[in-house]
Amino acid sequence: MLSHTSFACEQTFRVSAADAWPPFSFKKGNDYQGIDIEIVEAVFSTAGYCWQYVSYPSSKRALKELELGNVDMLFAATKTDERSKYAHFSVSYRDEEMMVFSLVGAKNVDYFSIKHLFGVSRGSVYGRDFEVFRTFCPDCVVNTNNVSERFGMLRSKRVDYVIEERITGMNYIKTLGLDGIKLLPQPVHSEGLKFMFSKAHIKPEQLHKIDQAIRSNKELIQSKINSTYLKK
Repeated sequence: MLSHTSFACEQTFRVSAADAWPPFSFKKGNDYQGIDIEIVEAVFSTAGYCWQYVSYPSSKRALKELELGNVDMLFAATKTDERSKYAHFSVSYRDEEMMVFSLVGAKNVDYFSIKHLFGVSRGSVYGRDFEVFRTFCPDCVVNTNNVSERFGMLRSKRVDYVIEERITGMNYIKTLGLDGIKLLPQPVHSEGLKFMFSKAHIKPEQLHKIDQAIRSNKELIQSKINSTYLKK
């Protein structure tokens, strides 16, 4: 749904949602669906807040709009020193593993090499080791806006590897029946994801209520990840 105001709420937050990031956030008709959408709605309902979804073409653009105060909250956020200058973060609500995907038959040894091109999401965080690699070889990294663009470049051999969140990548491969793509075993980066709020639009006591709501919904959150979208 684009908004939710069917119950009395203390405040309505403008939440940035992705139109095409299955299984976490995607648009079907006029409604947003996915793991993170269901988590946001469960947590906000528990806390007594309402939500209104807005959409931007990339996570980098959404981050900029939050910094400018044009959107109140982003989900699936990684906390960094730079972002902490303009945002408050909730406690972690789910874990994320950034993995490397390649074509079947590709060599897996020393893939952080200037000989290789990586397709990544514009604005995403991939950890210290990858950022060192990106700084050393900026031309080795190709920024993209969505998962279909990244895997499309991999399939057409325009990049050698894609770095993608594990569940997102496996869901994409399964949904499209892509037998020619494989998941490499070693994570590039693992971290707990958080809700990221504009400092201009949330009070400390409101963030505390969000944290409490996340904790009280932990079992529900894990069940959504395990059963709703990861069925065999």
